[in-house]
Formats: sequence, structure tokens, C-alpha cells
Amino acid sequence: MALSMFMRFGKLRTVNVVFLLISVQWLMFTETKMTTCKKEFKGVRKFYRKVSGDDGVVICVKNNGKYVWIFRDGSPTLGERFNPAKDCLDIVENVHVAKDGFYWIQLGKNMLLKGWCDTHTDGGGFLLIGMNNNPITWNVPSNNTPVDPMGPPHWSSEFGDVNIQDFAIQISTTDSFKDTKAHWFYRLKPKRNLGNLFGVGSGGCTDVHSGIGNVSYVKDILTETVFRMGLPHKMDSFGSFSYSVGSELSGITDDATAFLGCDNDECCACFGPKDGRNHYCSKKCRAINGGTVLKNQVYVWFWIRTRTPERLWKRCMEFKMKTETGKFETYHIDRNTGTPRKGSCSKQFQTFLNEGTLLVKNKESFNNLPPVPGILSYREDNEKLYVNKGNEWDEIGSEKEIENLTAQVKQLQDNLQDKVYQQVAQIQNLVMHINEQMQNLSKENSHQDVQIQNLERKINAKLQNLTTSASVYGSKSNPGKSCKDILPRNKFAVSGIYWIKPAVNKLFQVYCDMETHGGGWTLVYSYTFTNYNSFTSPSNAVTPRPNWPASDANVPISTTPPLSESSLGAVDWNLWKTIGKEFMIKSNINDWIVCQPNGGSLVTKIEGSMSCQNIKNVATACGGVAPYRVFWYNIGPTLHASSYYYYFDGHTGNSWPTHDPCGKDETDYKKGVSNPGGQIYLR
Repeated sequence: MALSMFMRFGKLRTVNVVFLLISVQWLMFTETKMTTCKKEFKGVRKFYRKVSGDDGVVICVKNNGKYVWIFRDGSPTLGERFNPAKDCLDIVENVHVAKDGFYWIQLGKNMLLKGWCDTHTDGGGFLLIGMNNNPITWNVPSNNTPVDPMGPPHWSSEFGDVNIQDFAIQISTTDSFKDTKAHWFYRLKPKRNLGNLFGVGSGGCTDVHSGIGNVSYVKDILTETVFRMGLPHKMDSFGSFSYSVGSELSGITDDATAFLGCDNDECCACFGPKDGRNHYCSKKCRAINGGTVLKNQVYVWFWIRTRTPERLWKRCMEFKMKTETGKFETYHIDRNTGTPRKGSCSKQFQTFLNEGTLLVKNKESFNNLPPVPGILSYREDNEKLYVNKGNEWDEIGSEKEIENLTAQVKQLQDNLQDKVYQQVAQIQNLVMHINEQMQNLSKENSHQDVQIQNLERKINAKLQNLTTSASVYGSKSNPGKSCKDILPRNKFAVSGIYWIKPAVNKLFQVYCDMETHGGGWTLVYSYTFTNYNSFTSPSNAVTPRPNWPASDANVPISTTPPLSESSLGAVDWNLWKTIGKEFMIKSNINDWIVCQPNGGSLVTKIEGSMSCQNIKNVATACGGVAPYRVFWYNIGPTLHASSYYYYFDGHTGNSWPTHDPCGKDETDYKKGVSNPGGQIYLR
């Protein structure tokens, strides 16, 4: 129907393009705003921002009796917020084109989490829980923000209660996985919660040093080598991670094959050459036997895996590899680890895999094969090929098999022909129905021609004005000075991302709120908390923080502008005064306020009075209260009423980040928020 309208009213294309540009922002759904697909939404199409960051279109359909969202392009939905995976291995096992990246995971009834999945290493299924850009492991901040391989450095605080099978450490000399120099994991025995990874006085660990005890084995992922099978002893010490190929103990008091952490005030990453089978790391971060020690430029990632990748085969399998000298050597697959080992299987299982076909020497070996339907086997003694049908093996090429295959092919041809006839009939009916609708539409639209022509003239005139003028104000080629500057000069301005240039050579994108309290607000800071669940603990602080004056603050600094209220970051504080002096603070745990400077300032370090008003009650206590002074402390600024109202505490060992709607430095903030935080806007 749309095609016929374009054919009848060729100039109408311009109208549709303009309407699409205006309305597309209202149709976009982010991964956090997705509504539930249900009966009344059947057939509805919506724009959707995927967890990968790509844009797509979802359609609400009924599938197997349930209403679900599917992507219009047919791409898988597993791992999206509306269809979370069970774990990273669930992605590997069910998405054939799965790539490394962020996915939504449902770990238990109330644990919907976003995490980075490695879908290929050692069969895939590893989840990233920590990242650092130096070898010191004990002072890495912890928060509930998903860990990104590119940083910022922190531990995720969301996975302490997750039951894990493997714990992995990866060390690189750059921020790229391609430059990995050491990569290993511990296979735990038994599985345990991540929060109970270390033990004291058990599993081979002493009462003096904690460590990772009860380890089945350690695997060097770079060489796919498994060693130290059945280790019940300590493989790791507090403040460091390590392993040894020749000893039950490693790290701190013992030499190690690879080491990460601190020992006697010396912090480093240490490793040996690839395929090395020696100790390369000694006490106090000293290299031995040709090892390499790095103390500065080191990137480290920490991974967990909740279960072992499923394998089809439980029996022993052999295969042959050609050496550099041209000879063939026999290898077998280790049934416990799935890794290749040099040598043959035991005589009991004389079977090996040859390009997808099981090669057996005789009838005895043939009878020992597992009954897996569809598997092929070739017997050397009678030179015949067989296919398994569950309870029996059939010889391929036999007369019976040919008859069965011929019958199956004929049945498939008949079924296909029936489907073709059905589809042709359906298409013919559809064409007739469309023709009838088009005839009716042509009659109904005849009286609308004049209105459409008038509309075309008006829109063409507006387009002519846009064409002859500069590009849209707030674009990269025509940036504004601030969101307040853009609002009156862009007729189509809505809340979203724009380009601004507040100073010479300072061109960047920002998020603009064009609606709240008159609009024209520039987002300059978006934050969360390091320990929201223990809000008054000294370990709780806002994070990240702007580069404003706070000499004793220790949370990470950000100068990356946040492009949405859900992303974390800050505009360079030195540019704040060029964007605006009036500020607005939003929070989902405290009331919203708008403040004008009256002696004090938040964009320059000046203490004094502020003229503030409460524009939205979020917490239930003390509605309508607003602060009236600003103070600057050595860990961050604070807004006062009778006492602290907002305290941007940037230190994880001193005080706590007050968010009190009563302005009394009390705990009247909103409790039980799943993604707590706030934003500062300027105008």
C-alpha cells in the first residue's frame, strides 16, 4: 500500500522523510525502557537499542503460545534485557554467531545483571568481574557498574553470591587482549561462591595466609596445558595471584610460574616465555630463569565461569598430527579437561576422530562406540562405513539404506510441492485483497489531493529555508555554546545528544535536557555510589568524580562527558563556568533542586549563599526543603540547609555521601533503588 502511494503522489516522499526525522526519537526504546510484549501489542514494531549498542527493530509476536519480542532482522534476542541468558555459557551454547561483548544475565530469581562475556576462550563462557591497569589488586575500587575490558578499573560488587567453577586471570602489556602474556584459570573442587574464593586453614591453606584451596587443576590457557591435577593445596596468597607448575605452593613465600600482586611492598606482574615449564618469579617481584617482571604498564582482567562447557564425548578419542619433519604422531583427548595430550588411549578404547568420522580397527572397537544418532564410523577390517540410528548401526550404501533414502527424498519432494501450492494460493488471495483495498483507497483519497498539495507547498517552503540556512544548530558542523544556547535556535530541539563548543578547540558531544524546568540544561556529571547498600559506611562515596578541587578524594576521576543519565562520567570541570552558572541536581534517591549563585558557586571554588528551590520530591521525608549554602571540602563540595543536603564525598575511607531531603545530614534518602545515583546539569 505504501508503494502505491509513492507511485501516485511522487512528491509525498519529502513529507514522509521530514516526519520520520521528527518522530524517530520518540520511537526509540533503550534496553532499560523496554515494555512487556503482550496480546494487545501483537504486531507492534519499535526501535530498540541493543545491549551491543547497535540499533534494531523489535516486533511483538506470538511464539509457542507466548508473546515475545523478536528482532526484525532475525538476529538472536538471547542476552538482551527482555530475554536474559542463564550465564555466559548459555550464550555460547545457543547463539551460533555469539561474539565477545556485553549481555544481560539472569543469575537467580532476583539477579538480573549486565556483564561482559568471553565467548571463545577455552570453549567460552567466561564472565568479566574485574579489571585493573596496574599490578596492585588490593586497592581496586568496587561498585555495581558492569566491568568493561577497556576500563575504568574496578571490581564488580554484584557477583559475590554466584557459584563458580573456574576463576581466571589474564595479564597483558597493553589494553588489548591480543598482547596477553599470561592467562590461566583455577578449576575449583568443589564449586563455591565467588565471595568464598579464598580460604583460611582449609583446602591446603594455613591459618597465616589465605589462598585458593581445593583446586582440581590449573590450566595455562595460552598453551592449553593442564597440570597439577588433584591439588588440594594453596595456589594463591592474599594480595596476589599465582601458580606453579612444579610445586603445591606458589606466591609470597614461594617461587611461581606466573605471579600478579604485591610481595613485601613490591608490586608487579611476572611471567615466563610461552610454553615455559619452570619458575620465573621469585620473592619481592624478582625475575628468575629468564622471566619477565612488569611494575607499571600492566593490564589485568579477572574472569569467572559458572560451569564446564558441555562435551558430547565421554570416551577416549585419538587423532594424528603431522610434525615439522613430516611424521605423524598420535594424540588423545583428555576426558577430564578436553585438552589434547600426546600418546594413545588405553587398549580398551581403540577409537579416534578423523575429520568427523570415528575410525575403528575391528568389530570389538566398533561395539564399544557410544549410541549417538547420526554419528559416522568406518571399520578398517571390513572397509565399510556405518551410520548410527540410536539402537543399531546401518551400513551406508546397502540396498536397504538406499531404499530408505529414496523414500525419504520422495516424501520430502511431495511435502515441498504441497507447500508450494499452498503458498501460491495464499499469494493469489493476498494480491486480490490488496487490489480491492487499493481501489477503495483511490476513491477515498481523491478529495484529499488539494490538502496534500497545500501541505507540500508549506513543507517545501520550510525545507527551502533549512537548505539555504546553515546546518541544524547543535550539529557537529554547527555546534552551540551550550544546551541553553541551542534550545531557542533549534525548532526541532528535544532532549538528546548535541554538539557544543564552549571554548576554543573544545568541541564535544553532551546530553541536553530540553524539557525539565524550562529546558536548556547541559548534563556535566553523572554518578553512582561505591557502597549504596551500606550507605553510611566510610567505604561509601560517589563515583566517578569530576576533576574539581578535592585534594584528598580517592575515587576515579572522569573527564568523559556522559551521553545519557544512565552513563557515568563528567565534563572537564574547568569548562563548567563557560557552560553556565545556574545548576540543577537530579537524583533517584533525593529531591531535585535548581540553584542560582548568590555569592557561592559550584562552577568555581567559592563558598557562600545559593538561591535554591525544590522542584521534585523523590524521597518521602521533608517535602519542599532546599539547601541555601555551598561549601568546598578536601574530598568534595557539599550543599547545606541546616546541615548536609547533598555531600559529594569522593573518599572511600572517610565520611559518607549524604543525600538527605531534610538537609539534616540524616539517612532519609530513598531506600531499595536498583540503580542509585544522580546527575548535575548546568544552564
